[in-house]
Amino acid sequence: MKALLCTQHGDPELLEVRDVESPEPGPGQLRVDIQAAGVNFPDSLIIRNLYQFKPELPFSPGGEIAGLVSAVGEGVQDFIPGDPVMALCGHGGFAQQAIVEAAKAVKIPAAVSMEMAASFTMALAALFLFYAIRGKSGNFASLFAVVTAIYFDTWQHIRYHFPDRLHASAGTTAHKQSPCLWNTG
Repeated sequence: MKALLCTQHGDPELLEVRDVESPEPGPGQLRVDIQAAGVNFPDSLIIRNLYQFKPELPFSPGGEIAGLVSAVGEGVQDFIPGDPVMALCGHGGFAQQAIVEAAKAVKIPAAVSMEMAASFTMALAALFLFYAIRGKSGNFASLFAVVTAIYFDTWQHIRYHFPDRLHASAGTTAHKQSPCLWNTG
């Protein structure tokens, strides 16, 4: 199978497409034939060795995927080959196949495209967490780097529905002056 590999840390131009062996799922894992993968800010950090977890070289970046289950590991009961799934995989998603923990995979409804599913998990995780805490007195949410594409929709939704329950931050003066953040008109 083909995979986009990080063989040395640095800019995206250093990534290489190579032939690698197909992975085999272990207990509790799925092998997914990838049809779409999300591209996110953490991918740019992980290839530069700046992310909080640091896979051993060489590795394929890509932390969220969508595709069809092609094999299941021992003990997996909720998925069978052919099931459409989206999943968080941490890294390994910029390849034709990836291994994911079954517990981190979700079946994709028929009305959702692979492309939509592959871009869903990271972008809306903050929104899900906010809703999980919103009913508890005194809780608030903090979003960091809210001007990035990943969190912009989340920011807009929470800002509209719960303007007094959200703290936001940005890393530079230019970001802090972004009209998408501060012009709430």
